[in-house]
Amino acid sequence: MEFLPEAERHRSAADLCCSQWGFCGTGDDYCGTGCQQGPCNPPPATNDVSVPDVVTTEFFNGIIDQAAASCVGKNFYSRSAFLNALGSYSQFGRIGSEEDSRREIAAFFAHVTHETGHFCYIEEIDGASKDYCDETNTQFPCSPNKG
Repeated sequence: MEFLPEAERHRSAADLCCSQWGFCGTGDDYCGTGCQQGPCNPPPATNDVSVPDVVTTEFFNGIIDQAAASCVGKNFYSRSAFLNALGSYSQFGRIGSEEDSRREIAAFFAHVTHETGHFCYIEEIDGASKDYCDETNTQFPCSPNKG
């Protein structure tokens, strides 16, 4: 008996979507993000918002300038690095209305600003005292010298 991934067994079922994990069915779990085949959901339409026009140099510097000059993040975070990373997330800040986009961008920067102390920190504060590593997980091993 030959065992085939579910996606292979359902290759001819035109009404089924096969997920990124190889399981087939209907609905967003199968036809949404990562859908491999079938009547996959199209990605949401993007609007004309230019994220670089929202995240201006003045906007970015208005955040990072609140960190002390001695902060290691001052030499780590940059607007150009953000814009470079943005290239991998073409829908970020571009779904819904212009107001929706501005809210998403604001929420992102509010979260990042909070978590990094206005782009001051590049490591978890007291990271060594918080062990997030599961030494028994062989699929995702711990990073050496990291908490």
